Amino acid sequence: MGNNIESGRKGLEKGDGNRQRYVDMMSDAGFKAVFGDKGNKEVLVDLLNLLLPKHRKVEEITYATTEIQGLTPSTRGVRFDLRCRGADGTTFIVEMQRGSQEYFFKRCISYTSKVYDADTEKGKSKDKSPGYDIPPVYLIAILEESMPHADDTLWTDEVVSRYTFMETRTKEFADETIFTIFVELGRFKKGLDECETLMDKWCYSFKNMGTLEDMPQEMEKDVFGKLFDCAEIAGFDMEKRLIYEKDMYTERDRIAREAFLEKKGREEGRKHGLEEGKMEIAGRMIEAGMPLEQIASLCGLTEENVRELMK
Repeated sequence: MGNNIESGRKGLEKGDGNRQRYVDMMSDAGFKAVFGDKGNKEVLVDLLNLLLPKHRKVEEITYATTEIQGLTPSTRGVRFDLRCRGADGTTFIVEMQRGSQEYFFKRCISYTSKVYDADTEKGKSKDKSPGYDIPPVYLIAILEESMPHADDTLWTDEVVSRYTFMETRTKEFADETIFTIFVELGRFKKGLDECETLMDKWCYSFKNMGTLEDMPQEMEKDVFGKLFDCAEIAGFDMEKRLIYEKDMYTERDRIAREAFLEKKGREEGRKHGLEEGKMEIAGRMIEAGMPLEQIASLCGLTEENVRELMK
């Protein structure tokens, strides 16, 4: 967990808005400022259409009220849960996941299943009995790290993984129900001059925007000019700026608290290890028949400690 906290700390330490021009897209606050703003729909639609299947193109979305507990526990990771709907009722959930979590894939399936089940009411038949013509649910998770894969050699140059229900032999889809899509930024190592595709540029933006002083010339085309405009802190109105600063303060405080607990845990573990080491050496000295007083002196123990070991 140490590397996660350290990377989070570096990404937020410029978060006073005076020295940092653009939000850190991989922070909770920055992610929310860009994608949670309804005025930035065009940017979100562009990202969705890049990641979704070709037949699932989004032209318009509405922002749904989140009524189901978020994917991530409130004490760790992203707290902002963005849910929106396409014109046909399809639900899209967009998450930023900073750091690893145990059983994360199972969390995703559990969460999307709850959202899918909640839409059963919308699928009621004409006689008002429960119906199951339910619009699909897509979870798009932007991950700071990578998903575990059985064969990593198959994922060397791939950053997007997609999962859904499929017949294992024929690869046939039974129906369009639940899809989980992961953008695994831990696999993305390219510099700006190596970015060839739109996905490359999105990944580069997520990983680097918070440290850039100006928008790179290579990013002026497509949707990226709009993305950088949306992410420029100086362009926020007063209300949005105050919310952003409050969210950043909360996030920095959380990361600092986690870092302190991690450091404390390391110190306690080291102390515990030293004590165990002393006891082991003292035990060997006892077996060798050394005097009690000498053992206590050499090992930094009390004579009572040594007597307890002798028992």
